[in-house]
Amino acid sequence: MSSAYVFSQGGQGSVKGSLIDADNGDAIYGASVELTQNGTRKGIARTDFDGAFRIGNLQPGSYVVEFKATGFNTQKIEGVVISSDKITFFDETEMVKTDDMQDLPEVTVIKYVVPLIDKDGGASGKTVTREDISRLPVRSAAGVAGTVGGVNANESSGALSVRGSRSDATYYYIDGIKVRGSSNLPKSALQEVSVITGGVPANYGDVTGGIISITTRGPSKTYFGSFEAVSSGFYINGQDPDGYDGKVYGLDKFGYNLFEGMLSGPLLMRRDSLGNKTNPILGFLISANFSDRLDARPLAGGTYRIKKEVRDDLLENPLRPTSTGFGTFHNALFLRESDFEKTPWRMNARAMTVAGQAKIDVNTGPSVNLQFGGSLNYSNGSSYSYTGSLLNFGNFGVSESLDYRVFGRFTQRFTNEREGSSSKIKSANYNLMVDYSKSTRDVYDPKHQYNIFNYGHVGRFQTSRTPSYEFNPITNTYVHNGFRDLEVAFTPSETNAALAAITSQYYEIYEDDPDGHYENLFQIQQGNALRNGDAPGSVYSIWSNIGSPYNYFGKTENDQFRVTGAGSVVIGDHSISLGFEYEQRVDRGWTSGTTTGGGTQGPLGIWTIARQLANFHITELDLNS
Repeated sequence: MSSAYVFSQGGQGSVKGSLIDADNGDAIYGASVELTQNGTRKGIARTDFDGAFRIGNLQPGSYVVEFKATGFNTQKIEGVVISSDKITFFDETEMVKTDDMQDLPEVTVIKYVVPLIDKDGGASGKTVTREDISRLPVRSAAGVAGTVGGVNANESSGALSVRGSRSDATYYYIDGIKVRGSSNLPKSALQEVSVITGGVPANYGDVTGGIISITTRGPSKTYFGSFEAVSSGFYINGQDPDGYDGKVYGLDKFGYNLFEGMLSGPLLMRRDSLGNKTNPILGFLISANFSDRLDARPLAGGTYRIKKEVRDDLLENPLRPTSTGFGTFHNALFLRESDFEKTPWRMNARAMTVAGQAKIDVNTGPSVNLQFGGSLNYSNGSSYSYTGSLLNFGNFGVSESLDYRVFGRFTQRFTNEREGSSSKIKSANYNLMVDYSKSTRDVYDPKHQYNIFNYGHVGRFQTSRTPSYEFNPITNTYVHNGFRDLEVAFTPSETNAALAAITSQYYEIYEDDPDGHYENLFQIQQGNALRNGDAPGSVYSIWSNIGSPYNYFGKTENDQFRVTGAGSVVIGDHSISLGFEYEQRVDRGWTSGTTTGGGTQGPLGIWTIARQLANFHITELDLNS
C-alpha cells in the first residue's frame, strides 16, 4: 500500500521574539540571534526594523540562545526548551548598552525558565520535557503520556486512548517517524514527550484520536554517560522444567530487574588555526536497557498451583472408569484443596524486554546538518492464561516481537544577514527525511513452533474394517453396502506425552474389550479419550486440564518506507510552510485461527479436516455390480 500527502512536516519547533533597548524601549535593528545546541549552530536570524526575529524548523530539545547587537552587551540564555509544534517566545527581550564603546561588551548568562502560561495556544495537550520526565515514577514514553489529562491507559494491555477514542486511533511518532509496533524506548533516551489531545494540526493528517510525539536526545559536545540498575530480586530456576523448585532471592518474590545505560560524545572535532579542538563535526549518542520480570502483574495474596506430586500422578493416571462400564472420568475432577499449594508469583509469566536508541549528528557547516538515527525494541515472554494457571501452566504459548526503525534527515537553512536589505524574506529552510520501519511478531507453542502437525498429535490410530452387507428381498441376495469398523489400534506418540497418556490409559482400562469402547474413533471420543486434534475437557468449565495444548500460532511482518520533506519561508512577521509525505506499507502474515485463543479452528483443527478428507476418494460404492 502506498500513499502520498502534501502538508508540512510535524514535530518541529520554532523561536519568535523581539529585542528592545532596556533604557528607552526602542526596537533594536540588525541584532544577531543565534541558536546553538551542544556547541553546534542550529539557526541564526537578524532582527528587522521592529526588532522582531523568527527561527523555524528546529528539532525539539534544549538550546542556547545568544543575542548580539552593536553597542549592547551580549546576552546568552541557556537551557531554552524548544518543543514540537510549538513556538518559544522571547517578546521584548531587553538588552543593556555597554558602558564604553571601546571596551569589549560583557556577556550576560541567564538560565531559561519555562513560562507557566503557553502563549502559543493552538492544539490542546501538553509537552513533558526531560527535566519533568526524570521526576516521574514511570519509565516509558507511554507512561509519560498517561500523566497528561485526557489520556487514559488500559490497565491490562497498557494501550492509550485519548478523550475516549479507540486506542488504535492514537498515533505515535518517534523523531518524526510514524511508529508501527512498539514505541518502547530507554528512559535515558527521552528528550520530550508531546501529547496532542485535541485540535490536531493538519500536518499530521487524518487523525481521529490523539498524537503522541516522542523526541529522543541528541549527541553531546563532551563525553558523558550514565548507568542505572534496579532489582527487587533474582529468580534462580532449579532442575524442574516446570519451575517447581525455582526460588527468588531479594526484596520481594516477583523478580523485577532493570539495567540501563547511556553514552554520548564527539567522534570527530573541528580544530582552529592553532590546532585546538572547537566544536564537534561528528557526535553520537547511544542508550539501551534490559528488563527481566518474573511476574509483572502479581496477584494480591499470591496464586495457587497444583502440587508437583499430584501433577505427576495425574499425568500417569489421568482417567478412571465409570460405573456403567462405558466411558471414563478425568481424575482432575476429583482434586481436593490439599492437592494445591500457594506460590507468591504467577507460574510461567516471565517476560524480557530489550530496547535501544542511537543517533549520529554530522555538522557539515553552519547552515547544514545531517542526522542519522534509529531505535529498536525486542520482547519475549509467555502468553499467560489465568484459566491455565492452576493445572496447565506448563503449556502456555510464547510471544516474541521485534520492532526497529532507522532514519536519515538533511536540514539546510538560509538567512538574510545582509544589513540594510530591503527584502521582506528574512529566512528560509527545508529538510528532507527518509525512514524505514519493520515490525515482526511471532506467537507459538515453544515445543512445536511452526511444526503444524505436532500440535495435538496424540499417536497413530489404525482402524480394522470388514465389508458390511444388507439383504435385498427383491433379488433374495446380500448386497455389499460399505464397511464396518471392528477395532482401532493405538500407538502413542512422544510428541505430546500428556495427551497420549490419556488415550493410553483408556485402552488399559478397557484392555482386550473393543466392543463399545474403541471399535471406531467416535467411541474413543465419547469415552473421554483423545484422538489427534482433541483436547482434554476443562475442569468444571473453569480451568484448563493438564496437557491442554496451546491452540494458536501466527507470524506477521509489517514494513514501512517513508519520504517526507518540509520547507518554510519567513516573510515579514509571517511564516509560510509547505511539505509532502510519501508512505509505502507492506503487511503480510498468517495465522492458524481467527483469535489468539484458537477460536474456530487453530492448529488442532487440521486433524479434524484431515479426518474429513481421509479416504474421501473411495466413499462412493458401485452398487451395480
